[in-house]
Amino acid sequence: MMIQALKSRLFKNSNLLQVLVLAISALTFTACEKDETERFYFDAEAQKVKDEGIIRQYFRDNNVDTTAVVKSESGLYYLEVTEGEGEQIMAGDSVEAHYIGRFVNNLIFDSSYNRGRTSTFVVAEGNVIDGWVEGLQMMRVGGEGYLYVPSHLAYGVFGSQNGSIPSNSVLVFNIEILNKK
Repeated sequence: MMIQALKSRLFKNSNLLQVLVLAISALTFTACEKDETERFYFDAEAQKVKDEGIIRQYFRDNNVDTTAVVKSESGLYYLEVTEGEGEQIMAGDSVEAHYIGRFVNNLIFDSSYNRGRTSTFVVAEGNVIDGWVEGLQMMRVGGEGYLYVPSHLAYGVFGSQNGSIPSNSVLVFNIEILNKK
């Protein structure tokens, strides 16, 4: 009896029902908005600081001669192993190279040597990661070096499209420039 009286009262006065539905909806959306904002917040500067620490730890763990390493303004580190005697690599050049890509735990995730063939690519944004665009321009044909690439110059917060490189991964590349086409 009481439920029926409540039903008739709510449905007779549609304004009360509308206010109740509106209040519940507003509370629901307000609660969701806060959760969504916090879930997708990313502190790029904090990640750069973290990457810097990871690279420095890699240097210590792998006995890298830090006196020979050059750090760019972007945070990329370059260590020349063999100075090339050929042409300087420039943005837009097509380059043939051998390389090994590693995570900072030294696990290899990609290697032209393992595939048994060189890799040819254009040194340009969108073709290779930003760390390569910048780092390869520090090299000459015939040169070999290491690039220590912070995550924002690699695959960033989203990782690689195929999922083989996780988000915010610092990467290490050993690159040998064979030819400039």
